[in-house]
Order: sequence, then structure tokens, then C-alpha cells
Amino acid sequence: LIGIPWVLFSDSDTSGVTAARRLVKDHGSGDDSRVIWVPSEPVDGGKSGSATERMFFDFDPELCAAACATIGFEPREFDLLAFMVANKGVIGRLLAVELLARFPWPSDPQKTEAQWPLPLCKLIAKLDEVLPDRSVHL
Repeated sequence: LIGIPWVLFSDSDTSGVTAARRLVKDHGSGDDSRVIWVPSEPVDGGKSGSATERMFFDFDPELCAAACATIGFEPREFDLLAFMVANKGVIGRLLAVELLARFPWPSDPQKTEAQWPLPLCKLIAKLDEVLPDRSVHL
């Protein structure tokens, strides 16, 4: 509403879609083109709410295990994806740090999709689009 560029990164499960659409309607002038959706696939018998965790898990389970180990994940005691979902409020930063350590952002933009999950590549591209005077390349 005050002219600050924005992008919304959202899970595409029911609660994510509802919240994202409300934010875009109320504060984003209805501009759905700035929403980057993380595909959602129900897991654990149909439960939703784990799209971002599933994205990282499908991309590299070892990356996820390493990130979760810092907050007590033990493979023999916990199911990794369930542990990630249960700790979703804590693991975002840990996953980001581990992603950057294992897969530094490539200097060649053509190689990004081979190295990072596609929704994150779309997010970086959208940020470059809405922030043309600044590069967000890491």
C-alpha cells in the first residue's frame, strides 16, 4: 500500500492458499503474479501443511537431516519429514544455511534450476524482477 516491492512465497495447501489470497486481496491490490507457490502434496495419510518441508525433503533428504540434527533429530528415533513438519517454525533458517553451504548460488543463471528446488529459483527470479535496481544473487 505504500509502494514497497513485495513477493509472497506460500505453500499451496488449503491454509496457505487461503492466507496468501487474503493477503494479496487486502494488501497487494489483487496482484497474484507476485505469489510464488510451493506445490503441495498431502503426506502422512492425507494431512496437508507440509509443502515447504516436502520440497526440501524431495530435493535432498541428507541436507534436511543435517539441518534438523542441530535441533535434535536422530534418525533412529524420528521420521525425518514428520520431524520437519513438527518443527516448521524453527527449521527454515537451518534449511537455508544448509542449502547455501551445500549448493552455493551459481554465478551462471542458467544452472540455478539444476541446483536448487524450483520454487526457490522462481522466488529469486521474481525478486530480481520486482527489485530491478538490486540484484539478489547470492
